[in-house]
Amino acid sequence: MKQAQQSGTPFFFAGQDSHVGYDRLVNEDYYGNFSTPAGELFVVADGLSGHAGGGVASRLAVSAFRDFLSSVSGEPEEFLIQAAARADQAVIAAGEKYPELDGLGVSLVALLLRNNEAWFIHVGDSRLYLCSASGLRRLTKDHTVGRAGDGPGTEGRLLTQSLGGFVDIGSLRVGRHTYRADDSFLLCTQGLPLLATDAEIRDILSLPYTPQERARILLEVAVEKGGAENITVQVVSFKPGDDDEDEPWPAGRVRGPLCFLLGFGCGLLAAGLGRWLWPGYF
Repeated sequence: MKQAQQSGTPFFFAGQDSHVGYDRLVNEDYYGNFSTPAGELFVVADGLSGHAGGGVASRLAVSAFRDFLSSVSGEPEEFLIQAAARADQAVIAAGEKYPELDGLGVSLVALLLRNNEAWFIHVGDSRLYLCSASGLRRLTKDHTVGRAGDGPGTEGRLLTQSLGGFVDIGSLRVGRHTYRADDSFLLCTQGLPLLATDAEIRDILSLPYTPQERARILLEVAVEKGGAENITVQVVSFKPGDDDEDEPWPAGRVRGPLCFLLGFGCGLLAAGLGRWLWPGYF
C-alpha cells in the first residue's frame, strides 16, 4: 500500500489490485500511481476486449498520460484534456507503426490530487466513484450507448469514445472535487461494475480497512460472481484504516511537540545535576 503527503493535504493511502478474469487469457488492463510536478496522479486503463494488442494500448495510454504531466504547467482543466489527447496520439501512432496492432483502443480514467482538490477526466467506460459520509456517487458518465446501467446487467453497452479508436477531444470534460479527510475514491475498469452493485461497492469502501484490503475485497466479490472480464481497481483514501500498522500523519503532528518536551526535560535534568556536582558554577 502506498502512502504519501503533499504540502497542505492530509496523507493519502492507496491500494490497487487486478484480475485477469475467467474468460481472458491475458490481462489487458493497466494502472499506475505517479508523483508528478502537476500533482499525485492515478490512472486506470482498459484495453478494448477483442482488439489486437489491447494490453499494449493500455500501457501506451498510461505512459503517455504520465509523461505529459511530468513537464506540464498551468491549470488542470486544460492540461488533463491535453494529456488525454497525447495518450490518444500515442495509441494511434503505435497502430500505424505496427500493422499487426491495428485496431488498438483503450478506455481510461485519471485522478489528479493537488492540495485539497481532486481533478479527474475519463474516456470510455472506466469509472471514478466517490465514497463519502453521504454515500457512494459515480463521478463519471460512461461514453456508451445501449444498456448503460449502474450495476450488473450492463453487458450490452457499446463504446462511443475510446483512445486510439475515436475520441472527440472537444467533448471531454474535467471534473473537480474538494475532498475531505474521510473520503475515498475508486478508479476501476468496467469489469467491476458489471458484477458488483453500488451498494456492495459502498459497503466495501466504508469498511475500516486499508485501501489495499478494500481493493482486494472488491475484486473477490466480482470474481466470486463469475467475473469474465479483466477487472482492475485503485482505491485512494485520506484517513488511515483501523489496522494500519503505522499512521505517519497523526504521528507527524505530535512529533514536534514531543521532541520539544523531551529536550526541555533533559535540559532541566542536566541543570539540576550540574548544580549538585559543581555548585560553584551555578
